[in-house]
Amino acid sequence: IRLLQQKYAHRVKANGFSGHHLGIAIDVAAYALGAEWVERHFTKDRTWKGTDHAASLEPAGLSKLMRDLEATHTALTYKAEDILDLEKAQRAKLKWGQYNKDILDKAKK
Repeated sequence: IRLLQQKYAHRVKANGFSGHHLGIAIDVAAYALGAEWVERHFTKDRTWKGTDHAASLEPAGLSKLMRDLEATHTALTYKAEDILDLEKAQRAKLKWGQYNKDILDKAKK
């Protein structure tokens, strides 16, 4: 993915990934490496005859792929704030000890 981006950045607007592989981990890795599009075949039953069915995703697999791609996007997205409000109380406990009431009270606000 990165080699294609370097080699063809002046000729293409975006890089994508398509494959006939088993599972969804490779799709998520391609996205993490910079693929902006992920293309997968889907089927109602992978045991049907035909070459594409075995490597295709069933509805549950497609849902899991979407879930994992969305989680990866969230993990790779820049946070405007280094420490979220949700994390402040826990950080105050770990950094200063559980007895520093002032810091804990500020973190709760």
